[in-house]
Amino acid sequence: DFAAQTALTVYRVDAGNGRLTQVPSAFASLNGRPGSIAIDPTGQFIYASTTTYPGRVYGYRFDEPAGTLTPIVDLQADAALAMDPAGEYLYVAGAFGGLRTYRIEPTGALTAAGTTPLVTLNGISLAVHGSGDFVYVAGNPQTYTPLALMFRLTRATGALTEIGDPIMLPIPTSDGNTAAQVMTAAVAGNFFYAGSYNDGLRSYAIDNVSGQLYEL
Repeated sequence: DFAAQTALTVYRVDAGNGRLTQVPSAFASLNGRPGSIAIDPTGQFIYASTTTYPGRVYGYRFDEPAGTLTPIVDLQADAALAMDPAGEYLYVAGAFGGLRTYRIEPTGALTAAGTTPLVTLNGISLAVHGSGDFVYVAGNPQTYTPLALMFRLTRATGALTEIGDPIMLPIPTSDGNTAAQVMTAAVAGNFFYAGSYNDGLRSYAIDNVSGQLYEL
């Protein structure tokens, strides 16, 4: 929860009615404006980023019975985060640092597994296919022609290999010739979605063998 700029809070979900109840003892202060958040599949490890330069990624171990957060990671890194569905890798991307892959250790600590160069992009969003095999990066080059980049994961090493050429997202400029920009990206099943201020959602089918995107 990033309602407060420098606070990370945890809420308990009522499985019966979906209501949220704050866990008062599970609280952490973040040094900077909020970026994004990623949680491992077990709910044990929480990673949160800040966008205030230089950006940082903070990691916490959540003890559910005790309702507490214990700091485990504090490193300088970019703000866009995405979790491997298997909980093995955390992906971190930004305008200047490329796409970084970190192996999540059993303690929740992060070990660098590789860096994949990216074209210079602003407003980066990350999305991961449910299989964990494909990673997608959406962002805005200086030319204001929004792009989606596609990568395949080699799970044994954490290496990412680019799939084909970048996909140009056909997001038009706004009234007054404001620049076209993709603002967020997500994967649901075998579909990739890119959202913008200007044009709502763009939808793509994912080839679950190659990882290639095809506009719908």
